[in-house]
Amino acid sequence: MAGARPALGDARADAAPPPQLSQAALAITEEVILDRLLARVLAALLEQARGVRGALVLGDAEAATVEARMELGQSPRVGPSVPLGAARDLPAKLVQRVLRAQHAVVLGDPDEADVDDPYLRGRPALSVLCVPIVRGGDVRGAVYLENDLVEHAFAARQIVAVQTLAAQAAIAIENARLYESLDAQVRERTEALEVALARAQVASRVKSTFLATMSHELKTPLNAILGYADYLRERATLDTEGRKGVETIRRSGAHLLGVIDDILDMARLAGASSSTRGRPRCAIWPARRSTSSRRSRAARACGWPSTPTAICPRASRSTPVDCARCC
Repeated sequence: MAGARPALGDARADAAPPPQLSQAALAITEEVILDRLLARVLAALLEQARGVRGALVLGDAEAATVEARMELGQSPRVGPSVPLGAARDLPAKLVQRVLRAQHAVVLGDPDEADVDDPYLRGRPALSVLCVPIVRGGDVRGAVYLENDLVEHAFAARQIVAVQTLAAQAAIAIENARLYESLDAQVRERTEALEVALARAQVASRVKSTFLATMSHELKTPLNAILGYADYLRERATLDTEGRKGVETIRRSGAHLLGVIDDILDMARLAGASSSTRGRPRCAIWPARRSTSSRRSRAARACGWPSTPTAICPRASRSTPVDCARCC
């Protein structure tokens, strides 16, 4: 039989690719989803080479897998991945040779093959074109095309077209894998943020429940004590010692009520620092806060920083601010 047809690099330099090649290359570069990209690459290669059957192999000679298959007149089938050595619908030994040597193999008929491959035996009319997919000097896979209708089906023009598209496919596959990796990272971080947000919302609800409970359970009886103390001081007939006792009750209750109010205010500010923007400013609060033992104890109780600030904790309650009462 005649010798093997020229390899990919030996194709005639003047064998210009068909005009549709630029459109096929552009369609490949526009796709970033790996599965759809593989289907588009294989369809374009089979069309440009005018083949009957084809397969797309990814990986090197040691760990190659068949990722996509296509027959003329049918849609590409992507997956499931099959190890190259286990594939029965293509010459695995021939493809492995192309992956190792990183050189294309073109056969006009099966008898030209110098590889003993069971797939090629007994197939009288079989033209084969196998081109490596190389990126940066590293083999990334191979494309296998065949035509079992005529011998010497792959002319120089088709070989150049497949060579061009294989180089473009190497870049597109690398970009698609990068996109897939970044997309997976984004999904993972988005899920983590959603979990964190859910926990924060739960914590916020717990905090709101605590503040409401604390305000009700502590302030309600305390206000009753203060009200009764005011009643005794204004209407009851008490001796000097009795009035001193009522004043002590009222003063201590008022002090405790102020501490509770400060804790509630500071807890709200700590949970929503952005809500302090636009609040009324209190000029008396910084100076008095630094010297007030009551406010210092309240700040320590809720974990508020000890340095003075210009935000009055009661400023959100009324406008204008009653600084004489709150500070």
